Amino acid sequence: MSMKNIRSILILICLATVLYMAPALAENRPNIVLFLADDMGYGELGCYGNADAITPNLDRFAAEGLRLTDCHAASSVCSPARSSLLTGRTPFRNGVFTWIPNGSPIHLRTSEQALPKLLQQAGYDTCHVGKWHLNGLFNSPDQPQPSDHGYAWWLATQNNAAPSHAFPNNFVRNGKEVGKVDAYSAPFIAQEAASWLETKRDPTKPFFLAVWTHEPHYPIASAERYQNQHAGIADREERTYRANITQLDDAFGTVMDSLDKLGVRDSTLVFFTSDNGPEGAGNKGPGRGLAGDLRGRKRSMYEGGHRVPGIVRWPGQIEPGSESDLPIIGSDFFPTALAAAGIQPPQKTYDGVNLLPALDGAPIKRTKPLYWRWGGSVAYREGPWKIVVDESFENPELYNLDSDVAETTDLSTDEPERLANMMQRLRQYTHEVEAEAPDWWKNQSYRKKKKKPTSNATSAKQSQKTAFIPAIHRKKTSVVLTAAPRTKQKAAEPEKQEDYSQYALFLDTAERPPACEAERTSLPLQLKRGDHICLIGNTLFERAQLFGSIPATIHAGFPDHELVIRTLAWSGDEVGLMPRPENFADLDQHLFHEKADVIFAAFGFNESFAGEAGIPEFRQRLEAFLERTKTKAFNGKTAPRIILVSPIPNENVPGVSAADQNNENIARYTSVMKEVAAEQHVAFIDVDTPMRAVLSGADDLTSNGCHLTKEGYAIFASTFFECCFGRAANSVTESLRLAVVDLERQFFRRYRPLNTFYYTGGRNERYGYLDFLPAMRNFEIMCANRDRRIWDIAHGRPVSEQVDDSNVPELPAALETRGANNWLPASEEQKAFKVDPRFEVNLFAGEEEFPEIANPIQVRWDTRGRLWVCTSQAYPHIYPGFEPHDRLVILEDTDGDGKADTSKIFADDLHVPLSFEFGDGGVYVSEQPNLTFLKDVDGDDRADVHEVVLSGFGTEDSHHALHDFIWTPDGALLFRESIFHHSQIETPYGPVRQQNSGWFRYEPKIHRLTAMGTYPSTNPWGVTFDPWGNHVASHPIFAEAFHSLDPPYPQQHARPQGLQAYSGTCGQAFVDNPGFPAELQGGFIKARYKPTNRIEIHRWLENDFGFNEQYVSDLIFSTNLSFIPVDLHFGPGGDLFIVDWYNPVKGHAQYSLRDSRRDRESGRIWRVTAKKGKVSDVPHLQEMPERKLAELLGHREFRLRYLATRELASRDKTLATEAVNDWIESQKDDDPQRARNMAEGMACLSTLGAVRPEILVELASDVDHHARAAAIRQLRFWHESLPDRHEILSRAATDSSGLVRMEAAIAASWIGTREALDAVLSIFRQPIGGHLAYAAVCALESQPLQRHWQNDQKSIVPALLKRARRSLEIQEPKAAGKDKAFDRRPETVEVRISCEPERMLFTNKQFSVRPGQPVKLVFLNPDATDHNLVLVQPGAMEEVGVAANAMARDPKNATSDFIPEEKKNLILAATPMIGPTRKSLVHVLRFEAPQEPGVYPYVCTFPGHWIVMNGKMVVARDQAEAERLLDACRPTLVNVWKAEDFPTVATSQDEETLSRGMHAFAKAQCTQCHVAAGHGVNLGPDLVKSVKKLRGKDLLLQILDPSLKIDDDYRMVQFLLTDGRVVSGVVASETPETYTIRPNLLMPEKIKRIQKKDVEERFVSQVSPMPAGLINVLTKQEILDLLSFLEAGDNLPAGLSGHHEFPTAK
Repeated sequence: MSMKNIRSILILICLATVLYMAPALAENRPNIVLFLADDMGYGELGCYGNADAITPNLDRFAAEGLRLTDCHAASSVCSPARSSLLTGRTPFRNGVFTWIPNGSPIHLRTSEQALPKLLQQAGYDTCHVGKWHLNGLFNSPDQPQPSDHGYAWWLATQNNAAPSHAFPNNFVRNGKEVGKVDAYSAPFIAQEAASWLETKRDPTKPFFLAVWTHEPHYPIASAERYQNQHAGIADREERTYRANITQLDDAFGTVMDSLDKLGVRDSTLVFFTSDNGPEGAGNKGPGRGLAGDLRGRKRSMYEGGHRVPGIVRWPGQIEPGSESDLPIIGSDFFPTALAAAGIQPPQKTYDGVNLLPALDGAPIKRTKPLYWRWGGSVAYREGPWKIVVDESFENPELYNLDSDVAETTDLSTDEPERLANMMQRLRQYTHEVEAEAPDWWKNQSYRKKKKKPTSNATSAKQSQKTAFIPAIHRKKTSVVLTAAPRTKQKAAEPEKQEDYSQYALFLDTAERPPACEAERTSLPLQLKRGDHICLIGNTLFERAQLFGSIPATIHAGFPDHELVIRTLAWSGDEVGLMPRPENFADLDQHLFHEKADVIFAAFGFNESFAGEAGIPEFRQRLEAFLERTKTKAFNGKTAPRIILVSPIPNENVPGVSAADQNNENIARYTSVMKEVAAEQHVAFIDVDTPMRAVLSGADDLTSNGCHLTKEGYAIFASTFFECCFGRAANSVTESLRLAVVDLERQFFRRYRPLNTFYYTGGRNERYGYLDFLPAMRNFEIMCANRDRRIWDIAHGRPVSEQVDDSNVPELPAALETRGANNWLPASEEQKAFKVDPRFEVNLFAGEEEFPEIANPIQVRWDTRGRLWVCTSQAYPHIYPGFEPHDRLVILEDTDGDGKADTSKIFADDLHVPLSFEFGDGGVYVSEQPNLTFLKDVDGDDRADVHEVVLSGFGTEDSHHALHDFIWTPDGALLFRESIFHHSQIETPYGPVRQQNSGWFRYEPKIHRLTAMGTYPSTNPWGVTFDPWGNHVASHPIFAEAFHSLDPPYPQQHARPQGLQAYSGTCGQAFVDNPGFPAELQGGFIKARYKPTNRIEIHRWLENDFGFNEQYVSDLIFSTNLSFIPVDLHFGPGGDLFIVDWYNPVKGHAQYSLRDSRRDRESGRIWRVTAKKGKVSDVPHLQEMPERKLAELLGHREFRLRYLATRELASRDKTLATEAVNDWIESQKDDDPQRARNMAEGMACLSTLGAVRPEILVELASDVDHHARAAAIRQLRFWHESLPDRHEILSRAATDSSGLVRMEAAIAASWIGTREALDAVLSIFRQPIGGHLAYAAVCALESQPLQRHWQNDQKSIVPALLKRARRSLEIQEPKAAGKDKAFDRRPETVEVRISCEPERMLFTNKQFSVRPGQPVKLVFLNPDATDHNLVLVQPGAMEEVGVAANAMARDPKNATSDFIPEEKKNLILAATPMIGPTRKSLVHVLRFEAPQEPGVYPYVCTFPGHWIVMNGKMVVARDQAEAERLLDACRPTLVNVWKAEDFPTVATSQDEETLSRGMHAFAKAQCTQCHVAAGHGVNLGPDLVKSVKKLRGKDLLLQILDPSLKIDDDYRMVQFLLTDGRVVSGVVASETPETYTIRPNLLMPEKIKRIQKKDVEERFVSQVSPMPAGLINVLTKQEILDLLSFLEAGDNLPAGLSGHHEFPTAK
């Protein structure tokens, strides 16, 4: 929750307190008045900033109460907004979805149980006067009237006052027509209200009064006396309108006067608001309403349509003139009013929230979003973020209301992942609301009955259209391309386009099956000619598509039936749990589209991992699924025949005893399925029993214990057929099986295409129509062609060699709506490189000589020194008629000249291979949705094996799929995917699910897949490890901190707010080879492809809680934007290789997937070498003996250590393990590299499958914290081999190093025990921040640890998480305008500096920039104390700091920013104070660095902080100059003094000693917080009193360690409140109920009280505000002199006392 909202809530405390404390006794319950204006805009009233308004009564009312600045009607038109006020439910849910014309069937139903009815039943007297507009048949028995909704007295009109506000004739009072009224509307109803209050109501009851005016809705009429008050307005319509507002204001005053007259003012809650925004244009015609600065008006989904005035008064309880920006909507009135009256609302779904939890400052917890919908448009808001979109959910706009309340800047393209996630929740919420609503809206809603996806067709003038060009061949190698060449096409002639919308299978529009009577299904199953069969369920059927055995066996058994068989199974599916891409049609919709007559449903396997405890839920879900499915006519006529299929048993295979682990539970779940099938009268096939004997044989028929091989499926298909049809299966010809495989492949592309998020999801608006729907049509035609071919083969008829697809039409022209970049040949591209003068670049390989490397993506080096590259010309999508022929190519420089000489194509049948890595004698490859394995069996460098290892990874965006393959130091294959994806993968250990990005860790030897580090991230490309094995990536940078296990699916960890995490980069590599310049060693090189195209040089900087990168300069900057670096690696010789996806089209969403300008011929690999460096000879590791390979584990270069480990992993395990152990034993105790080498050896042993716990134990106690951290990282995987694992973990959790504590938190999530949870909790009792805080939070959220606390009502974990998330959720404000342009300047460097909690330190204490370089400095403060950041001139830190300290002497400065005005000439830039008591927790400085090189300090100028809370901005032309500048300004440190340096403490009181002591007092900067001899600032304890208690050695020890003893009057205490807020201060006093604290020592008179019942935990700070080390700048004698001076107290000689006293005259 933002600080702004917290402040808003606090303002509401008084109101909430009164409401909450009101007892349910009638005489004490509040009266309630709801005064509702009609069409009043946000800018109409004087109290809302309209200086010309004459609204004295409402202005006075606002001054007496609370003015709401973010108050909203529930609709932008009248009737819906009114219905929501009375029901607490959004209009579409309660049925009043639009304004109600006379005679309409729409009305507020009595089943809604409106507010007046509930209040009346609870003893309230009730009255309504004014406009009603909640039925179409007004004053008719055919629809409910006001009295039916609980109004004992009512005077109303159906809609507007007629003929106008003047003398209306359409009022009805209590069912009787009133006739013409001799008055204006608002004054008339106000008098009616006053009359009821004073003469008609029951005075013994509390009352509810609704006064709903017609003003200022037109037809407008205003009495002359009000018009006279606006006589200065010449325009008659304008004058009449303004007078109408005054007329309303006067009526409001009448009602308020009546309350005063009756003496009930103080006991009456009054709420004034409007039903929607203003009518008309605002500057012409009768509609002159004002919306202030807001966009939109009545009927609009923009703020002006629904943000309205809102004022609440409670005399004596609400602070007069208070204001709140808490978002409030009309539906909140209902639950709040009921709570005030002590009434429980009926059991319903409510959209509004009760405001009473605002008591004591608690946040308002909304379970439903803010939501508006009318007239074909929808608005949806979460926090400050708001979507505006049409009802078809196309073309959404996104706004941040915190920074752009006028909604001028659409951020949809800047915030794609936020927009996508919000759109998904918007769709779900809309479906939920519609499901409950009456069906009135269905006939009148602006949404079409069946939405047709928007055609993107535009005229030839608007857009260039190009046809889809078939494959071409070129150059020396046979290369199959799958899309258009680069040549530009002529614009196509405008043509009438086919409507493709029927091919869109979207969740919110696809047709659903009608209901029908269920039919019994029995075995043996009888098939009918032409039956449509669908296979649904889990991987059992999904993986079968690879081999075709099951459909082929059925076709062979029924050759004359011409069956249509479609596979709709999905890996990981369970009954009732089927995650799908956004807006992807559900199973019912797909079954209906396929016209299913027969459904085979394979379930039970994934569910079985819940064990015996999960059986009741499984039974219930299965019953519900069958009851629903068997009563749907998917074929449009009759119910389906349903056959449940049991799981198959598992088998024991090398690496995992899957049968032993799982078969008992599989049998249990099979038994349940059989029982439920019998009860539901559906058929059941038990394949578990017959397959047990098969899978217990000698030969492995599964790849991993649970997934069948090709041979396994052949046996299964026969078994399945016999069980189902009661007879033996016919033999299947290979031609039939292959024909089925071809069909399955084409149907898969129709059912589950790549880039689903661009087909069904949030990015389908711009190009989705033409990019997908014509292709869907063609795939359906191709599938029908293959059906006919299968029937012919099954029947024995001859078929042609190729499928006849001549009836498949060409795809329509694609849209090319934006320009592309320039294409250049490689020689010209190189000229566009601006290269760091220390380096030179040459082309290693390009498409001119090696066309087979076109569209390269990633590279890896093998142990023979060869460069492998994966390429994809199919990217980004596969279209009908084209098969992917993406490649894995081997390049080799045979003569050592730095250029490739030969190439070999290892594989050319790949499917968008985004990444790969060598292992287990072959290559693991990403082929979405699969992880596949290739292997060369005969040694000819061609893949002979191509098998799917795991399936079910997401395909929502083809460049977010599995990528960044790398082996972890301990031997697991690490990879990740990105935003939009939903992955669910079946394994022998259970299903693994993840969504919206995260990491996977795969251990091939034991077939285990683990999901970790999930949080929403975009374009996270690039992965490596630093010298100590820390995982480094792009989003996030320090990825090591993100290895905690995932929370329970579908939860995710939080985004890494405040931590470095970037998209737009692709790969990084650490500099550790001697051939590169010395000043770059230890840093890394990174590729960036957006917003600029460059290769960057970065430093790798450690802080107290992790690591950060720091941009230094560019190695390469290209002015040709077609240069797209997508990967980089150092070669075995130390030269750097850059993969260039050279392409004029850069972007996925920005261009059509079929844009012909997507280059499919180009691809370059550049080589970079240092001019003064030397490239090493390429070692041939595959020829080395194990002993030599083990020695390479100590090599300085990561790439050689990495390759050596991988080569050892390919060798005989015994020999390799022996060699590594021998090398470990050879490490000498005095070798400075021993600890790092031991860590490398430990990780290598883990890779080999060997465990040596004693190495971990040794490293866990090493003096180097990096070694300790490496040991605790390995504890994740070896903990079961360590009996004392909890002791090791506990020590690590309290380690002095934040890095070690971070690894302890992560390891705890893997260990998962109660003791591990306790270890994480101990981390929160120490300094915590940055990556450590993130890791600790994620550990607590992880599924293994969450189970220990989530149901424990007494657990402190929820409160700790709230506290920690508060610091993690600090968000940088979105840049716009000049700021955005500044940030996008290519030379701009971003620096992030945070504050370490409780340590009075900046997290980043030094950074370097070039003279004049643009600097964006993001300053964050998660601390419980306010801080600022002030950048000053060289040498000016003390002068500015002392001046800021002096400001503390004036109490008026206590809440200032402590930036001394008189020192402005010394200040370059400064943030305001930010922190828990200020307006923000983050501030961004943008400035250009000074032109003059130098060291520019930055400090926090809060009094006393600047002494230790400071850092340095180094402005230098190069790193060498930076080092010289730093050396010149390093402070002179005398010694780091310790107690043992002072065996005796001798002090003296002679004047000379005391004088020297006074100088030492100033030199050590003691004057910044203490006063002595009249010098200094009195911020700390009184030294005169202190030295009476502490003298000599005791005083010295206190100075050396200020935290040794902290004065109680200065000891800070942090209170963790139940809502997650942290309040800190010094405890002044306490009672049994409260703490009284002083939050700010500069304002001792200011106190705050905290209720003890709201305190979750109390943390007493163990850190003194006085920093340690101040006296390290003093000599030993100066320290002794200082002690003498302090001991003298106020007994100083006259010349030193600082006082001017004169002798008394005698």
